[in-house]
Amino acid sequence: MGKPKELPEEDKQLAKQAEKALNNENDTKKSTATELKNLVFEQPIEFGYNEEFRAFARVSIKDHHEVYALDSLQFHDYLFQLYDEKTQNVLPKLTYDSVNEYLATYSRVHGQQQNVVMRVGINQGKYYLDLCNDQWQVVEVTKDGWQITKDSPVWFYRTNDMAALPIPNHHGGNQNLLELGSYLNFKSDNSLDLITGWLMGSFLVNSSRPILVIQGIAGAGKTTASRLIRGVVDPAKQKHSISRPKLTVDSLAIDAIHQHTLVYDNFSAGTITAEISDMLCTMATNQSYSKRALYTDSDEVLVKLGRSIIINGIDDLAKRQDLLDRSIILEIEAPKKRRTEEEIYRWFTENHSLILGALLNAVVDSLKYAGQSNFTGGRMVDWCRFVENAHRELGATPRYFGDIYVKNRHQAAINSADTNPFVSGILELLDGKKQWRGKKSELVSELKKLDSYDPYENHGAIPKTNKVAERLRRDQPILKQVGIEYEETKSKGNMYVTFKHRTGGNSMSTLSTPANQNIDTAVS
Repeated sequence: MGKPKELPEEDKQLAKQAEKALNNENDTKKSTATELKNLVFEQPIEFGYNEEFRAFARVSIKDHHEVYALDSLQFHDYLFQLYDEKTQNVLPKLTYDSVNEYLATYSRVHGQQQNVVMRVGINQGKYYLDLCNDQWQVVEVTKDGWQITKDSPVWFYRTNDMAALPIPNHHGGNQNLLELGSYLNFKSDNSLDLITGWLMGSFLVNSSRPILVIQGIAGAGKTTASRLIRGVVDPAKQKHSISRPKLTVDSLAIDAIHQHTLVYDNFSAGTITAEISDMLCTMATNQSYSKRALYTDSDEVLVKLGRSIIINGIDDLAKRQDLLDRSIILEIEAPKKRRTEEEIYRWFTENHSLILGALLNAVVDSLKYAGQSNFTGGRMVDWCRFVENAHRELGATPRYFGDIYVKNRHQAAINSADTNPFVSGILELLDGKKQWRGKKSELVSELKKLDSYDPYENHGAIPKTNKVAERLRRDQPILKQVGIEYEETKSKGNMYVTFKHRTGGNSMSTLSTPANQNIDTAVS
């Protein structure tokens, strides 16, 4: 965990004042607050705090441990029950408030910073999955296999909406994943393999993992597919997905604090502003988000918001290149055979333990063969190598997953180019030419002369001359994906931009050239 963060002097003083107040009792009878405080410290309980300085307690109950946030209803009920069993008296609200404040401060001053996580955690190279059942069982995953245990070194925190996972079945395999695919209605034959890889990414809590974007017409079953995919590792009781008329950066951060997997329903391209796109990329790449600390109005803390994310909608959702470059884009179609939701979820419930077992077997294989993949195809390298290391268990060739991931990104770039008048215009200018060179003002002028340019429909799509450089930097990933390179040069006081097709020949052919012509089926 590294060196624990230092608390400001004001918080240390608050701890002393709270302790003094609790011990300020008369000579004949202890105060109820002091009585409760002493009662708490008689219990097998450990206090600590997370990276936000939020206070937590790890309580030994019978044969297992439970972790509560001190500001949660669970800890409130724990103190209530403790006091009731000891005194048979009603716990006064003022007593609870003063003791809870003292314990929260005590946790931050005297406790250790802990890696408090939801659903999935890592400790000393071992992976842990919280089954969220009443026995507080977890799955411990190593390169030698996986087992059920109640003795987890990871502090697992639960929200009220986290649903229990079944006890996974060691006999789960590719056939169970294939059957899952038959209920999801994706167009591409490789979609199920990419979903399997995305699900494996749920265990990479300290690394980048791609965002899963599901697109399709109304009635294609996007919400059901999202719920099934999420449910494999991180099912919810009620809040299976989030639907907000207007997203903000703060609402995304709050969602991430309370859920391991985020599913956003019925997104539109207009929902994903530049600010929202940046935040989604921050979450996908496990970067930190700066927010005001809980115990002060002045200090800030950095909170890591690495999460598994699913977005679904009708439109081409990931139009901004930074988001497109960090996503898996899958198309879903209307099912040929209609099944009721009751049929689908009944089948999933009956087969969930086998599907989860198959996924855990793949994670074991990845840990066993760690370091064998040499994937270097752009972003999400750690994730793709993690999946490729499991190719034996998944019945694939060593480079299969990297190939289909690169192909998916390439196809997404092509689709984005088709709906991006600036990029598609550059491709049209290069059609049949080895290169195009001109001033930025000439580029803008030539793009607006193209037959494909509609001044009404494409209003604002072509940048002004002074914004061309900025736009080129933003669209560089998609230009690279479709085989175009450019350079800016200065000659006789004028700035020129030169576009070339990296492979030579006709640029427009790029729109129909797959990234990999030799891709086999992963699961047989």
